[in-house]
Amino acid sequence: MDRHERRESADMTTKAECIETLRGLIARSERNELADAQAAIIQFALAAPDLKSRTEAMADLQTTLATEMQAADPEPMQAAYYSVVEAMIDRTRDAVLTGPANA
Repeated sequence: MDRHERRESADMTTKAECIETLRGLIARSERNELADAQAAIIQFALAAPDLKSRTEAMADLQTTLATEMQAADPEPMQAAYYSVVEAMIDRTRDAVLTGPANA
């Protein structure tokens, strides 16, 4: 396994961990856990080494989560919680792409 493959493998694990965390939080749909959702999203976004990778990673995260939610037929509270998480992903993506230099 070369360096590039190891990095991709680490990124996949990070994505898998983020999805697992978000999946659990959405299933519980507890308002007091929204900060945990945001923390998982930020940690995942900042794990990408550059802006291009962050863009791709956040789009992939959003697509994967949306696909899972469509297949899951969530309860109304879970669907609402997912909408909030999706907005967090959008906002985080925008923030990490512009960075502090452009804020």
